[in-house]
Amino acid sequence: MPALAVAVAVVSSDDMHEATERAIVARITDDEQAADTGVSVPLPVGFALDGWIRPDTLLEVRQDRLGEVVGELPPPTVAHLDVALAVVLGLTPAAGASDPDAATDRDGDAAGG
Repeated sequence: MPALAVAVAVVSSDDMHEATERAIVARITDDEQAADTGVSVPLPVGFALDGWIRPDTLLEVRQDRLGEVVGELPPPTVAHLDVALAVVLGLTPAAGASDPDAATDRDGDAAGG
């Protein structure tokens, strides 16, 4: 039986992808109640998908299991996601992580299913 398609945001670095052929992803949900976690990150208005990124639902997947890229998250959304991931993982955000113009080591791609 084929797996169900699930929309995800890739949150791991390109370096990890090249070294391991795997990616860390966070699920994207359009269920407002499921997104009510205090750490979910809303997708921007006008993005290819509607909903929230759930940084509390991280999974490791083979890259060949990812669907097509449906868009690149804008810097303010990536910065918000950086902070949410730091909260979920108990890490201190890097200096400038809340700055939308700060560099990030993640590609900010979102893959749809």
